[in-house]
Amino acid sequence: MYAAAMQNQYYENNAANNTTTTTSSSPNTSAPASVSAPSPGAGGKSVSSSGFQYIGQSCTISLIEQIRHLLRTSNSGLTLSNDFLSNSYIDTPYPKTSTYPIQLPSREQADRLVNHFVENIQAITYVFDMDSFYSSINEVYRDPLSTPSSSLCLLHLVFALGSVYDDECNVSSDLFFDSGRKLLDEAPIDYGEVWVVEAFLLVYLYHEIKCRRNGSWVELGKAIRHAQALGMDRSLANNDTHRVNLWKSLYIHDTLTSTYLGRSRIVPRFHLDQSVSPLDHFVSLCNIVGDIHQHIYQSTRFSSNALYGLITALKDWLSSFQTRTVDVNDKLKVLLNLTYLHTIILLTRPFLFHASVNGYSHKTFNDLALSCIQSAFSTSKIIVDFNSTLPGLWKSPTIVYYLFTAGSVLLLYRFRRRNAITPPSEYSSLIYSALDNTISHLSKYSDIDTSAKQFYLTLTELDDIIKSSSPQAASTEASSPPRSPASENSLMTLATLSEQRRSSVVGGTANQPPTPPPVSPTFTEDEEIIKKRRTSSLTSAPHIYDNIPVLGLDNLSLETTNHWTFTSRGPLMTTFDTPIEGVIMTPCY
Repeated sequence: MYAAAMQNQYYENNAANNTTTTTSSSPNTSAPASVSAPSPGAGGKSVSSSGFQYIGQSCTISLIEQIRHLLRTSNSGLTLSNDFLSNSYIDTPYPKTSTYPIQLPSREQADRLVNHFVENIQAITYVFDMDSFYSSINEVYRDPLSTPSSSLCLLHLVFALGSVYDDECNVSSDLFFDSGRKLLDEAPIDYGEVWVVEAFLLVYLYHEIKCRRNGSWVELGKAIRHAQALGMDRSLANNDTHRVNLWKSLYIHDTLTSTYLGRSRIVPRFHLDQSVSPLDHFVSLCNIVGDIHQHIYQSTRFSSNALYGLITALKDWLSSFQTRTVDVNDKLKVLLNLTYLHTIILLTRPFLFHASVNGYSHKTFNDLALSCIQSAFSTSKIIVDFNSTLPGLWKSPTIVYYLFTAGSVLLLYRFRRRNAITPPSEYSSLIYSALDNTISHLSKYSDIDTSAKQFYLTLTELDDIIKSSSPQAASTEASSPPRSPASENSLMTLATLSEQRRSSVVGGTANQPPTPPPVSPTFTEDEEIIKKRRTSSLTSAPHIYDNIPVLGLDNLSLETTNHWTFTSRGPLMTTFDTPIEGVIMTPCY
């Protein structure tokens, strides 16, 4: 493993060369801030040009840095730039635009903004009891002068979120947001009222959709602390339905946001007696996400018993969800699908990375790697298909993050198979096509999401490098036009090129013994894996309106007789005479 001093020096050198990078704590800057991901073995410490921030191993940026390090150290002649932003999490600064509350918009415009909020935010994130909220709006517009500041604060924050989705709004969303934030800052929030929790949750949601990841995470913490001060985390003191649902929503976002950033959660776990609503099912799934974060990514090692328990929990959750008829909003249903698939990826991606580094290993690890690839494929398909049903793209940082994660996993598959001599099989062609579609879809998000632009450029660079090193690079040029070097000015041009799908070429598999070199293995496929792939063909990925897809775990068979422990060097199996070890760049999982 790298020494800590070497890690810090690497990032300091890169940060020194990037003079435009600033932190999100500077309110009046215009350049995006960046939070760098840890190199393998760095333990998660991250440095920008202005200070330290932390992104842990569960963040997909960490997986990208693992892939970049794998490319640098492979023996296949791959070259890779040391672009600092390629290892970073873009964090957009917060430019304050006003210092006083603005006037209310017309009632017609207000109703339109509220409708956008309900359709795009409230439908997937519980914030208000809507009957009470609509009543509050009527009171505000009936007598604005006597309206309490709390109602005005919430309404301006809702207008801010709604205007993000309203192309007709002539007022900047930041103006509405700053107005609501000004009212929140001036309010006596220490008296202990539920509206304060709602307000900070809205502030978190706004920062998140504006790609202010660190700021949103901090504001969410404020919402949770105020909720705890009201006893929302205590069942005996929390017998009101609205308070219960609001606390569930806070728990969901605390788990997901902290896991995606690789940081510690405030709320360790939510105890549910039974799941009777979509919100309950989301809470139950987040319990599993939190367990994966704790046992896989925040521990120095984990055992086969822990993995089997997590897989069993995921299967039980899926069974519980499918046994109930749930009347849910389409977006919430799709988000549940995607979060379930992302949870499988989160659980299985260390095994895919290990298989990519070491080639053949234990059968259980190969099966888990396959589940990771299948889940990434389904994630990409669901997002692309669902967006095709909408008039525009689904504006959601979570959707962009899921798409980026799926692309990273599919990219790792391409790296794993880059040395294959035979033409790509039908299965491989489907994966390559899904990767191209994922990158292309990220380019479409680039105009509305700063992070999407960074993710697109990063995946494009890595994909071009891996493809250029493949023995079949020349033969595939005719079926897939090469992308130009990624740049901000070529985003849409590259997106058009990426739309062209690769032709499926059915080929045989290599029958040589599995003797890959320690760092750059030659990919081979045995008959058992081919048979499994045919029985759970990727072409049968479920439609977005079907039930939660079982593609990720349905064919997974675990050999529970082998007990092993995953360490920073790789898996050590107690039933093997010679332990299988990883390589020096394998990170702590």
